[in-house]
Amino acid sequence: ENVGAHGAAVAGRSATLEALAAGRVHEVLLTERFVAEHTLDAERAVDLALDHATTVEIVAGSGASQLDRSAGGIAAQLRFVPRPAAPLGAAS
Repeated sequence: ENVGAHGAAVAGRSATLEALAAGRVHEVLLTERFVAEHTLDAERAVDLALDHATTVEIVAGSGASQLDRSAGGIAAQLRFVPRPAAPLGAAS
């Protein structure tokens, strides 16, 4: 899910892992709860982050509680937002 006024962030496991795999993430945020409950996905997120020189932050306290509630414990700030593809047959 894109969040923010300009889609400059993603939230949730699927969207965050997809953005990490594409190298679009500047910083990935994980909570300890996410790491404990989704160990394989957390390891994949960290591996992808390392592959793309992405900062990894473990969020604690009230920020972690909010991230767990709103995004399942994982989100990312993006380096860039990809431009939508032009429809087929449209002039460039």
